[in-house]
Amino acid sequence: MKKLIALQEVREIEKERSKKYLNRAEEFLESYNPSKKTMDLETKKLILNLLFKNIKIVQKNFFVFLFRAF
Repeated sequence: MKKLIALQEVREIEKERSKKYLNRAEEFLESYNPSKKTMDLETKKLILNLLFKNIKIVQKNFFVFLFRAF
């Protein structure tokens, strides 16, 4: 029974994260300007956060990343 409760809690957390992700994606798309030639650092970070679930820099030239499942 405890496992079922814990599993349900994890599902609720994931559902909430999905809502937050969709809100962030929608906000980005609403503010996106395709005619803009360059992107500022904040925009680049936002795009990376929308595309990747996790990014780790192991060494200076070595990255580990996990794509989001859509």
